[in-house]
Amino acid sequence: MTSFWHDLWCGTNSLAVTFPALYSHTTRPNACVARVLSDPALLLTLRPHLTNAATRELLELHALVSPALSTEESPDIRVLRHNGKVPTSKDHYILSFGSLMDDAFVQEIWHNHSPQNFKFFTWLLHRRRLSTNARLFYCNMRSDGNCPFCSESEDCFHLFLSCPRSKSFWSFLAMDLGSLLPANGMEQLWTVNPIQEHNQRIRATVLTCILWNIWKCRNAKVFRGEDEANGQIARRCFDDLLWSHRCNSPTDRDRIVEWSSFFIRE
Repeated sequence: MTSFWHDLWCGTNSLAVTFPALYSHTTRPNACVARVLSDPALLLTLRPHLTNAATRELLELHALVSPALSTEESPDIRVLRHNGKVPTSKDHYILSFGSLMDDAFVQEIWHNHSPQNFKFFTWLLHRRRLSTNARLFYCNMRSDGNCPFCSESEDCFHLFLSCPRSKSFWSFLAMDLGSLLPANGMEQLWTVNPIQEHNQRIRATVLTCILWNIWKCRNAKVFRGEDEANGQIARRCFDDLLWSHRCNSPTDRDRIVEWSSFFIRE
């Protein structure tokens, strides 16, 4: 499927750019590499009576692509231009998205001790891709975008921080979030440090656990019509943190165990 003339497969520019005079004589500008190289003489399908410039370029083209001519005995090897190594999916990802700016918040999402599904949930939350009622309404999948606990629109900030239900749970945990503003997004929750924890990985682990269980409380209301008590949500946080404390660092492990006990205090 690689275009002989237009794709970047031989040299640093496309062959149409490198050999413009010869390219102007071809009758099949969209020919693929496989077809052209199927004959050692090159199936270029050129118009007769080449100009002097086109003739010179034809000789240069033969010299350039002759190493690419293969036989059935030739090994099929694919390597990257910049390091000569076999490409991996990571290499393709970097080539596709390497020009984009790094997201500074990814450290909070992926570099903590939460299970992988918790981290993916936080990534969706960060990207505003959670299936809240407001998002479903925006995608024409619901007739309204109201919160299941109140009459407000259920976007991410409302669901996790400003809804009376989530406020009740944060108050139950003795965490004051009154200074957070909707315009600053969910990410400000990590900067105000409501859990009073200076270790970044521990802080991110505990916050991820809390947000995950607020989401589960919301889903219990939406799908089963259940109104979970604050103590029930806190107990789930305790159970989840005990799972999350399986980390390599003994210091982090002990600190997470301490935080798990916070959720079952009297």
